[in-house]
Amino acid sequence: MKAKWHYLLVFLVAAAVQLPGLGRRSMEEHEAFVAITANNMVTPQAWLDAENLSAPPPPNTALNHWMVPVMNGQPRLVKTPLQYWLVAGLQKLGLPAGAFTTRLPSALAAIALCLIMLALGRQMLPPGAALIGAIMLAGCSGLVIWGRNGRPEMNLALWMSASMLCFWRGVHAAGWRRHTWILATFVCLGLANLTKELFPLIMAWPMLAYLGWRQDVCAEADLRDDQPSLARHRLIMLLIAAIIGLLLTFAIVTFPHLRWWTPMGLSQSRGTQITMVLLLGGPLAWYVLGHGGWRQLLPLLPAGIVGIVVMLAMVAPWFVFIAHIFPQMGSVIDQQVTQRAAGAGKWQTDSTPAFYLLALLTLGAPWMAFWIGAFATPLMNRFRPWRNGLVFLLLWVVGLFVIMGAMAGKRDHYILPLLPALCMLCGFAAWELFFEHRWLSARMAKITAGGHALVLAMATVAVGTFAGLLALKVHAAAKLAEKMHMDQPHMLHMLVITAAAAVLLVAAYILLKRRPRLAVGLFLLAPAAAFIVFGLGGRMWSDAAHREAAEEASRLVAQGNRVGSLGKAQGSVVYYSQLEIPDIRQRQRLMIQQLGEEKGLQAWRQWLYAQPPMYILCTPNEAGPLKGLNYVSTETVKHGNNERTVIYAPTTMPTTVPVLRSAGGDADMEE
Repeated sequence: MKAKWHYLLVFLVAAAVQLPGLGRRSMEEHEAFVAITANNMVTPQAWLDAENLSAPPPPNTALNHWMVPVMNGQPRLVKTPLQYWLVAGLQKLGLPAGAFTTRLPSALAAIALCLIMLALGRQMLPPGAALIGAIMLAGCSGLVIWGRNGRPEMNLALWMSASMLCFWRGVHAAGWRRHTWILATFVCLGLANLTKELFPLIMAWPMLAYLGWRQDVCAEADLRDDQPSLARHRLIMLLIAAIIGLLLTFAIVTFPHLRWWTPMGLSQSRGTQITMVLLLGGPLAWYVLGHGGWRQLLPLLPAGIVGIVVMLAMVAPWFVFIAHIFPQMGSVIDQQVTQRAAGAGKWQTDSTPAFYLLALLTLGAPWMAFWIGAFATPLMNRFRPWRNGLVFLLLWVVGLFVIMGAMAGKRDHYILPLLPALCMLCGFAAWELFFEHRWLSARMAKITAGGHALVLAMATVAVGTFAGLLALKVHAAAKLAEKMHMDQPHMLHMLVITAAAAVLLVAAYILLKRRPRLAVGLFLLAPAAAFIVFGLGGRMWSDAAHREAAEEASRLVAQGNRVGSLGKAQGSVVYYSQLEIPDIRQRQRLMIQQLGEEKGLQAWRQWLYAQPPMYILCTPNEAGPLKGLNYVSTETVKHGNNERTVIYAPTTMPTTVPVLRSAGGDADMEE
């Protein structure tokens, strides 16, 4: 009965955080890509723009319409289609197109993820620790940010986490149950690959590492608690070797004189791939193969082989189908996967492996105080009864961190799939801190709760003071608010947000000694309260700049003008204007390919300056080529706000036009 209440509580907390005000904020760039593409799938007449394609488009059949993602008249090949299908399916069920429908699959995935991690936690940890970890996950900023976003990141985290749940159950089952769970593991990985191609395969590292751990543990089945554990020693060696491999990979890729592949004539992509396999895969191979870990793999092979076939059957048909229609699909996959991982082409970056530590400070807030316990408890002898599950979670976190840290193309949300395991480790650390005290004392628990309460109380006072100064029209406060792009309603909303959390935290601190369970409950629910208040007032935090550009573009078209963009049009502008906005750079490239450079540039100039006039959308930072085309901005742009889309108007036709080079290459790229 208690289990049912735990699931109900986690569901209610996660739903309360994710669903209120889900559609109030306007959509950002990449959310709009999903919304437009999904809406095109349910709009029969929406299809590819033949004039801006290098080859004739495929026919608009029912199958092609759902299989080919279309964004702004162009095929959108950089992502596998599951997220588009989910949003389009909701529209087919009757939900209106908009921000709420676009984000609903992510919000539901976030709720499901919390329930899945509760189920996994109850398999490996004390029920109280699993409950705390699941509520921590529901109330952490990473889940709120990406659960309330229409991009596919939350569904990716859901299916990758579900694969780990199925793998855990399969490893610890026998007979047909083992085969069923292992097969389910690959079904989940197939769904994850349909969400974002190939990325989920990195789960192989923690899965294989856990099999190596299992073999070591089996060899020490009769070990007493007071005896040294060789399994723990080897685990620590694996973790150290993996971190060293990560640092060496970064050094070799970053410093040219360490790139061993240059004298051998290998490309950077190939050299980086080999380096990662040796330095990250080498320690794993030693750990799994060097001590007989392969024995743990043998019982899983029959179902695993079938599972791989099933996974490929789920994913490969879409790739084959698209590659048959669009031969450039191979180039897109190379740029999105190979070059992104190796830091070649567009994806060169100076980000260090510490990039994801900083990202976790944002996505893992506000539970950073429990990180030390999260990483220490799996290695401590006093927690040996729970070590099997703790090590599984630890390898999940470290494995994903090491692999993604070694990849060159870093984005903060890539680290999201390790957040569920990290929250479960934090949940165990919090359970130990507040209730068991086998490591840290009750006094430390009070310090932890009091520290959180003090920080939020001070933040509430600071925000309230700032709001009061704005109300009194103090010049310094007004200038600071202008720089922060905030006004008095924003500050009042922030005051309510911080106060909602601070009140619960202060109450938790007061009740901790006499009513510890209630106090811990209030402590865990405080972030959720803050996020709920934020969601209810989210509309005031919307960025109106893209809406303004979209409205102006729509007005120009209504007056009989044409609108284009320099480079790929901003997705949010396309969404809110409900226009197809051609890329003038791509159109020039196609005409040069068809007619040669001289005739192509002449034909392109005539197309650009034909009647009715063509207005061009662009950010001021990217508008350099427009000067050579005699285009001028229709408004004065402040230096501090020069990233927003601005409309440029034609003046006189130039006698010559420049070749507009594309910095990102021909393939559709996504950050």
